[in-house]
Amino acid sequence: MEVIQARSCFTFSGLYHLSDNLFTFLFRFVHPNIERIERGEGDLVFQTDIQPQFSQYIGTLFESMAEDLFLEFNREGRLPFRFDMIGSWCGTKVRRSISSPTKMKVPQFCFSSVNGRTQVNGEKLLAQLKEKAAGVPWMGKTRKE
Repeated sequence: MEVIQARSCFTFSGLYHLSDNLFTFLFRFVHPNIERIERGEGDLVFQTDIQPQFSQYIGTLFESMAEDLFLEFNREGRLPFRFDMIGSWCGTKVRRSISSPTKMKVPQFCFSSVNGRTQVNGEKLLAQLKEKAAGVPWMGKTRKE
């Protein structure tokens, strides 16, 4: 007679966010291609795997840096009003005033668009941002943008 021992098997998985840009680059581009790089194919890896995605990668980092800058400006009082939250609404960054609606007659919102591209049509970008802002229903026409 064979005795079979039952075992419990738990698998935990998690999603980690690396805040160090060097490690982020390492795990996004170098680690998956380490064998090819060690074989001397670094130029090919750069051309096929890194260069085509690099703009998008830098854009994400640029957005994070811009958000940090907004937080610092808010802390130092260098913005037209202070906000207590940064969030997004359908891809539009929204910064809401720190004052509660009972203390402030008109809620204030700062809609922003962060773009890491080198050439941008500012007028087109502003028109798109205004269109997105109009689609955010919170406080409707009573808010100040």
